Amino acid sequence: MLDLGSGGGLDVLLSARRTGPDGIAYGLDASTDMLALARANATQARTPNTRFLHGHIEDIPLPAGHVDVVISNCVINLSADKPRVLAEAFRVLKPGGRLGISDVIADDASDPVRRAAAEREAGCLAGALTRNEYHHLLAAAGFTTIRITTTRPAGDGLHSAIIQAAKPATPK
Repeated sequence: MLDLGSGGGLDVLLSARRTGPDGIAYGLDASTDMLALARANATQARTPNTRFLHGHIEDIPLPAGHVDVVISNCVINLSADKPRVLAEAFRVLKPGGRLGISDVIADDASDPVRRAAAEREAGCLAGALTRNEYHHLLAAAGFTTIRITTTRPAGDGLHSAIIQAAKPATPK
């Protein structure tokens, strides 16, 4: 599995236990400080099946078809090139692989001025896509079985959401 924007590595460590000794849980982060913390946390947690990679979510340093699952927790909304992130996630997934994202989405009907004001108030929410935009970008990247479930309000016209999709088991 691969966690995009893994930070201190908590989701990677939890996933490493689920993959078992033969699986590998990767974390990708652009911050060398976060990678150092994640590696220290992995040592303390005794999870030898973790690998932390330095890089950007728009250019994942793994070969095509390498992982079964890609996850991300409130990071994709921060990218300036979301189509590239989703295309990269699709590329590194094996056929039949799954994508699971926790992110912030905006109301489909939110007016752009109101949306920009809400995003300025909560900096980490900047760049939120609407449900329709997310769905369109996932489909354009090749994902199928797309489900977007809002979980709770995150600001004026913004919501936390779980985004799930799959890479087809066989090419279209």
